[in-house]
Amino acid sequence: MRVRSDRGAPAIAGIFRRPSGALSLLSVAGVLFVVVPIVAFASYVLAHLSSLTFRGVSSPVVVSITATTVAVVIGGLVGVPLGYALNASQRRAARLIGLLVRLPLGLPPLSAGLLLLLALGPYTLLGRATGGSLIDTFAGVIVAEGFVSLPFIVETARASFASGDEDARRLARSMGMGAAKVFLLIAVPDAWRGLRIGLTLGWLRAFGEFGATILVAYHPYALPVFTYVQFSGAGLPSATGVVLVTMLAASIGSVLLISIRYPLRVAIWALARTRWPSSHTDIAEATSVPSGEGLSFYLQGRVGTFRYSFRTQAPVTHLGVVGYSGSGKSALLSALVGCGGPVRVDASSSAQLGGRDLWRDGVRLSWVPQGSGLFGGYRVHQQLEIARLLSGAGRSEMDEVITTFELEDLLWRSVRELSGGQRQLVALARAALLRPQILLLDEAFSAMDTPLRARVMRVVSRIVRERGIALVLVTHDISEALWFGDSIMVVADGQVMRERTGMELLEDPGDRPVAELVGFENIVRANLFRDDADESESVAIRRSWVRCGPEGRGVRAVVIEVHPFPEGLVVRAQTDSGELIEAVFDPLGDATDLDPASLYVGRPVGLTLRRDDVPKLKV
Repeated sequence: MRVRSDRGAPAIAGIFRRPSGALSLLSVAGVLFVVVPIVAFASYVLAHLSSLTFRGVSSPVVVSITATTVAVVIGGLVGVPLGYALNASQRRAARLIGLLVRLPLGLPPLSAGLLLLLALGPYTLLGRATGGSLIDTFAGVIVAEGFVSLPFIVETARASFASGDEDARRLARSMGMGAAKVFLLIAVPDAWRGLRIGLTLGWLRAFGEFGATILVAYHPYALPVFTYVQFSGAGLPSATGVVLVTMLAASIGSVLLISIRYPLRVAIWALARTRWPSSHTDIAEATSVPSGEGLSFYLQGRVGTFRYSFRTQAPVTHLGVVGYSGSGKSALLSALVGCGGPVRVDASSSAQLGGRDLWRDGVRLSWVPQGSGLFGGYRVHQQLEIARLLSGAGRSEMDEVITTFELEDLLWRSVRELSGGQRQLVALARAALLRPQILLLDEAFSAMDTPLRARVMRVVSRIVRERGIALVLVTHDISEALWFGDSIMVVADGQVMRERTGMELLEDPGDRPVAELVGFENIVRANLFRDDADESESVAIRRSWVRCGPEGRGVRAVVIEVHPFPEGLVVRAQTDSGELIEAVFDPLGDATDLDPASLYVGRPVGLTLRRDDVPKLKV
């Protein structure tokens, strides 16, 4: 009798029910697929160690290593800038070029060799121009290996730049760096990990190329061609030693390439050799707002299909911009920054600071984007050193900024070692060190904890006012906008809904969306607490104006949420007519016989205004 056991089936099924188990199984399968042939080769080598021969392999090793290295160096010099350009361009021509560059990846090796022969053969125009020096020569090996490796370099470079921080590149341009400096000093260090992998893959692809090499340059022998010659002439025993040498050379080469670090010190040294403003410039002279009334702008443009149009009513020195997510706040700031990017600015747009054109008259600008815009690859002290060199500030000023923002413990950390709040802290310190005439902040305090946020806001506010710096702050938090802004601009759907001083906006929000944005928690019918009020009108009431007490007092409601806040328990309750109202229950400050422990969900309560003269703002 056959006994069937299904004990293994549930175990296998369990693996695939657990994502980690399934992923582990697939990973092991992938490793085995690569490792098993290598282990088999190693076993064969150990079994035939005494019969291995390395006769004639030295010359192919030199040819392969030298030609491959030259091909990849040339490929890096050409392919990395090409990948950068392809990533930056949105034109159809760029997409076509990208397709053509990728094409060799899908060609069989012999097909690639045929293409090269048709282009460089002795009877072609290029072949005659070079005297046939590109066929069956060392240069031919370089050409063949470069043709098959370049697409790897270009594609990995394009992907590496695409995953990098575009805001950091735009920020560098806004600091005054030219295109070449942004590429070499900002973009390449930020993408260096990916670029290093691409160069390594390109080197390995070129090192192992056989088909194109054997057609274009059979002589001098490269290692793949020499392996074929040995195997076809004397069989497996003769080729085994060549394969062993090839594997060792490929391993050593890849380890060396993947270990190369970008020369950041050389980059900063080169930046220091550029002529920048004198470090003896007086800081007040470097940062004071130009004579005039402040900042004014008219900005029109689009982000994809999203259109925006923003205009200031009058010049303003410190502007807070608030709005819902997707309202266009960051687009406004990006338009002021300029320097390209996804935010398109129409030619009719304009921006002036004290009567000077913000984009053409050399107004010094500092921008802190939402992601902080720190330069990838650099440590904190290097981020500050770059800002110091660009602004012409002295080292004593840099030390003062480090002390002011309390960065002493962060100076030797890389960007990847910083938390979100620490990144914003460093970005603000760098912005201050740039000696700006206008400071643009995009949610610059959002990732900080409450104590750090309060401290840094005070520091930035002091610097802005002491140095006479104009400021535009984009934020979701009305308290931040009121802290910094002499004027508050409320935006929605790419348009300005309202622009007033902070006090004017709090005293007259105007409509429901604005009232909600500036912190009025309750938008209710006007007659909720007064029978003689107009039932058709809505009013804005802060939750701190509403007292929560026992049922039978004021408006009856049922508790649906209770949350502890510093000012007391915040109770959210629904009235019998369906209105949702937030009230504050303060057991220490309210004269009430209501026990805080009895404020459970579903408990009926009574809602009253704390004073008869509490304002109820019409919206």
